[in-house]
Amino acid sequence: MSGLSFCDISGIRALVDIALELDHGRSLLLHGLPEQLEKVMRVTGWSELPSLALCMCGADLP
Repeated sequence: MSGLSFCDISGIRALVDIALELDHGRSLLLHGLPEQLEKVMRVTGWSELPSLALCMCGADLP
């Protein structure tokens, strides 16, 4: 997701909805989130969902 330049609340909510619909034991991994989007995910508490994982490792790599 490091190439993402814009994502409004509808786009963020779509990612959260996908994570919530996953089968037990599965998770949606969001890799390379832009800093602003990571902040929104943390402030809203969505980053704490068991089925949603934020990975910032190597986010600035091509």
